[in-house]
Formats: sequence, C-alpha cells, structure tokens
Amino acid sequence: MIAALAIGASSAGCSSSKTESSGASNSAPAATTSSAAASTSSTAAAASSSAAATTEAASLKAFVASSSSATSAMKTAVADHVAKVDASDGQVNIYTDLTGDITSSDTGTAKLIVSAATDWATQKHKPITAGAGLITVYNQSGTILSNGNY
Repeated sequence: MIAALAIGASSAGCSSSKTESSGASNSAPAATTSSAAASTSSTAAAASSSAAATTEAASLKAFVASSSSATSAMKTAVADHVAKVDASDGQVNIYTDLTGDITSSDTGTAKLIVSAATDWATQKHKPITAGAGLITVYNQSGTILSNGNY
C-alpha cells in the first residue's frame, strides 16, 4: 500500500521524503524545466544568429562602400538591396529585398552583389580550399537569384 501511495505521489508531481528516499522522483517537473531551458537556449541562439547576420550585412556594406575595386553599380546594389548575410568559412548566403526570379532583371543586380562580395568573402570567410567558397544571393522570398565561387 505504501508503494502505491509513492507511485501515485510521483505521478501527480508531488514529492515527499518517502518518495525521494525510495528512488521514485518527480521527473515530470524536471523534464518541463529542461525543455523550458532548451527553448530559452534555442531562442537565445536564434537571436544571436540574427544579430550576427545583421552584423555580417553591415560588414559587407562597409567593405564594399570603401572598396576601390568595386564599381559604383556594385556599391549601389549592395547598399540598396542587401538585407541579411549568413556566412561561415566557405559559404556566404546573402538575402536581399529583390522580388524577381532567376529569369528577371533582378538577376543582373544579384550578379553585381556576388561580384562585390567576392573580395569581402575571401578576406572574412576563407574557404578551406582556395576557390571552393560559394556566395549565393537570394530574393525576398528565399529563391536563388545568383551564385558564384570565390
């Protein structure tokens, strides 16, 4: 009968010295706490990732604006259309406010952005193997407009 009370207390989320000493613990609240901590952790990671993407976009814009090798068309394309950049070594994803698809005139603007970002990516996000890096430019809805190696 005591065992039944201990099991009932454990499943109801209650604890007593008898249930804790018998080895039955209330794991449901611990699991809830653990999932809440994981949720908070993933939210913090997403916020950190978003902040990093904003920082990367600002870094790209500043680099291109001060670049002597970028044409005025490249500088304008980056300044006016780059919204977010996700980058790591060997991979740069540039998200824009462009609305066209790969067959539209926005592809030309996307190619200018790829060209303008090449020197920046080579310096900031070197690929493991030279020439194996990839820059991809996406439109507002996430469709690929252009890409290129660096």
